[in-house]
Amino acid sequence: MTTAYSCFLGVLLSFLPIICWAQTPAQKIKAHIERFERDSIPFSEAYLESLKKLSEWAETNEQIRPEYFELTDKYLSYITPQTYRKYVGQVHEDIIGQAVNILQASRDQGTDMSAWTYSLLPEYYAAVKVLIPADVARKATLDMAKERPQELIGQFSRLDYALDATDLQQAILSSPHLFSQFMHYNNLVKSQLQASKDPNIQLLFSIYQKYRYSNNAYFLLPYITRNQLTIEQADELSKNEYSLINKLLPLVIDSTPLAATSIQQRWDELMGKYMKKVKQYKYATLSTWKMDALEQVSDTTRASLLFITHTMLSPQELDAFMRWISLRHYTKPLQPAYIDKIPLKEIITLYDRVQHDNLKEAWAVLWGSDSLKTYVKKRRAEANPEQLASIQKSSIYTPGGTITSALPKPKEPEYIIKTYYFNLPEEEKILIKWKNDPLTALEKVSNWIDASYAPQLLQHIAQTYPLELVRNLDQIKLKKHGIEALKLVGKEAPLSAKNFIIQPTHPWNYLFRNSTDSIIRTLYKINEVAGINTRAYLLLDDIYRGKISIADADSLCKDSNRLQKRLIQLISNPDVLGKYSIEQELSSRALRFVRHLNISENTDKYFSDQMQNLTPDELYTFMTYGEDEIIEKGFLKMLQQLISRVPDGNIYPLMQKLGFNQYKKFLRKCAYYGSLETVLRPMSGTQKNDLVVRMLQKMETASEDEAIQVADIIISLSGSGITEQIHQQLKKEYERSETAKLDKGVAIYGILSSLLSTKVERGWAKYVAEKYELPGLDLLPSYSLFNQQMVNIQQYYFYNDEDGLSSYSNFIRSYERSPLEWEIKDLGTFVLIQSRTGRKVEIYSNKARDGEKGITDMIEYMKKNNLEPLVVVHRGLSTHTLKTFTRIPKSAKLILDGSCGGYHVQQVAIDRAPGAQILCNRNIGTMHINDPLFKQINDDIRAGKDILWPDFWSRMNNRVGNNPYFRDYIPPHKNAAAILIKALYDILEIN
Repeated sequence: MTTAYSCFLGVLLSFLPIICWAQTPAQKIKAHIERFERDSIPFSEAYLESLKKLSEWAETNEQIRPEYFELTDKYLSYITPQTYRKYVGQVHEDIIGQAVNILQASRDQGTDMSAWTYSLLPEYYAAVKVLIPADVARKATLDMAKERPQELIGQFSRLDYALDATDLQQAILSSPHLFSQFMHYNNLVKSQLQASKDPNIQLLFSIYQKYRYSNNAYFLLPYITRNQLTIEQADELSKNEYSLINKLLPLVIDSTPLAATSIQQRWDELMGKYMKKVKQYKYATLSTWKMDALEQVSDTTRASLLFITHTMLSPQELDAFMRWISLRHYTKPLQPAYIDKIPLKEIITLYDRVQHDNLKEAWAVLWGSDSLKTYVKKRRAEANPEQLASIQKSSIYTPGGTITSALPKPKEPEYIIKTYYFNLPEEEKILIKWKNDPLTALEKVSNWIDASYAPQLLQHIAQTYPLELVRNLDQIKLKKHGIEALKLVGKEAPLSAKNFIIQPTHPWNYLFRNSTDSIIRTLYKINEVAGINTRAYLLLDDIYRGKISIADADSLCKDSNRLQKRLIQLISNPDVLGKYSIEQELSSRALRFVRHLNISENTDKYFSDQMQNLTPDELYTFMTYGEDEIIEKGFLKMLQQLISRVPDGNIYPLMQKLGFNQYKKFLRKCAYYGSLETVLRPMSGTQKNDLVVRMLQKMETASEDEAIQVADIIISLSGSGITEQIHQQLKKEYERSETAKLDKGVAIYGILSSLLSTKVERGWAKYVAEKYELPGLDLLPSYSLFNQQMVNIQQYYFYNDEDGLSSYSNFIRSYERSPLEWEIKDLGTFVLIQSRTGRKVEIYSNKARDGEKGITDMIEYMKKNNLEPLVVVHRGLSTHTLKTFTRIPKSAKLILDGSCGGYHVQQVAIDRAPGAQILCNRNIGTMHINDPLFKQINDDIRAGKDILWPDFWSRMNNRVGNNPYFRDYIPPHKNAAAILIKALYDILEIN
């Protein structure tokens, strides 16, 4: 053996271990899977499926950041038959379920992993702790420790291991009253805290050693750390409500960060008890109130309590509480100096609420006529500019029910808007109401079948809900206008009528098989010639008008592409026969296309070939009829294609060719996605003006849905070239309606002008807005969400289909992840989820697998126990949305709809619960947004917070805004449908 060869062999042998034993990530994952199978570890199907996806992803993605995969590998290596615990199986599912997402995000150099990590919290805290390096995740987890400490502690306690406990320490110091729960047995929380050198953590151990099972002293922890109280004194003071109120109040006012969550929860418990007494006594003689500790505290403390607790009371209750405080002060006005330590924002908030709720009389008795007004002015003058700017940015109560910022009004009005006196006949009001809620109208058809508006309402239902009308056939068939409406079903929905025609015993068939109506006779002729399997009914208009034979129509309907093009031509005629069936067919095709497009856009695989095959007519049709589910990225890609395929990029001639079908929906979508100016730019001035005139003319005869589409466009306007044209046209239409005394027209144009007033700097709309105030939907006060017993009752609806089952499973898991904050009770076919901390929240939800049986059982249980829901939530497919909406009670104050396109049918919910705010979805709902969104709302309710929607929406955008579907969720303050319908009902006095 030569020396050179020996050296080469030596070098080769030195690398042999690497060559033989170094494994790729995919190989390592496969080795773990083989070990799990060999050791028979009882993982769930969900875990195994996620592990399989991780393995498949690793095989096709070689460039994985080693520091991230090392954590994944370490986690998988940790799991053995000795360490695996079935009761934390869900934690394992969460971790591995996010592994691909985390590895993929870390590989993308453009991803800010620190910011991206925050989007995974709080739902996937376990995955963050295990799979993301601590130095990357620390800021996000420390923010969670500050914002949601108890949820962090609960999730941390279920981890098997953690490499970093900084966030746990911060969370414990925010919620120290939970400390002792983990000290009675060996667990990860205890071991991590024992290793801490933080003096405040060590102080918690000292408190535990003295009072093992008592948590009293923890609530006064800031006093102990300042050496203002001993542990023994803190424990003793906490046992007496009088002394506890006096000690907690300064901490609440100062927002002391140490023990902040514990302090706030104990304070809420105390005040919840006393505010419940206010609710109980509000109609009783003031001198008979039994308020225990509140009778002993000083006048200064009582005055402070008023400003800190008023959100827990209704206007009537707040009025009574102020009068009681005044009585305790021997009806002498309180000294403004009593509230020197109250933050200015709290003072202004209550001060403005008193004006808003018209509680000035009790307020004047309590403070004197002008003393507090002078005091507030003085406090404003003393505040620094930054503080005042912060307060001014906040929305405040103003008389009339609107939420607005304090903006100066013009000194000299340019226009005089006369007061218009509405006198709409009662039957017209009822017709407007029933048209917005046709399914409820059908339920109560016997109440109005003989009314003068019955023919018009039945015709409307036949065109919008033909099948539901036929299901109520027995109730309307004895009336002539009932027969005419049933006949219209055949003309509007011939493909649906086919199902009646081929059934000899069907009641509709019995009524019309011998009809002399030429159009109905054509339907029966189609059946005779083409048989039961034909779809030629879609071409009823062509057949009836002699443009095509039945045989040729049958043949054409078997050619999908030819049929699609012909239907688009037909629907350009607004009076086409079979309109409902044609639109259903086009909607089905459009939704099928945009679903594929959505998927391809989210996987970075473009759908270009399919779009290239579509004509401009088809592109436009799919963009409008697929509106319910198309997402921003897909819509903009289709719009780009459409503009490139029409001459000079001008879409106006195409809309004209298509009879301006669905053009308001098209413009609405363009405006919402910031592309309206792109679409309008190539158009001539005459074309733009024509669109504006078409959009706004004769709104008094249009449906509320069309008015909502216009409202959507106005709300979404952003520097558009047609803003001023809309402004001028609204003025013309308003004045026309006013002169002709068209009540509905005046109301709608007044509302639209109010909406536009925020888009123009000056002019006519600004003055109209003062006459037509819009409902204040920026704020959802906490007090409105609790009943007389200070309980927030909620009702969730799930349905027994694939989407409902997965949504329900994810919903339950989102609360299982917070065992310290929420408790789940199984009640058979439904569950009750109760808050463990904070204010009392009870969530009743049917089990998805039990479907209607669970819903019925849940509703009966709630009725039997007089539980009226204040929050109603729909989850699952949009096919069930109306079922939920028709069950909404008037008691509802907040409606959350997580389905696809619920925005487009919410008039039913508005009619059922006129006082409710509605959060819904314009396009696609997903549990990955619904669960964190709805749970955050519940956490805010549990914390007794007012929900200021602009601020709340900003917070949620930080958490889930990277999800492409979030853009299409509509919060109450941007809900054009709710704003318009509520304002219309209020102006026209529709009950």
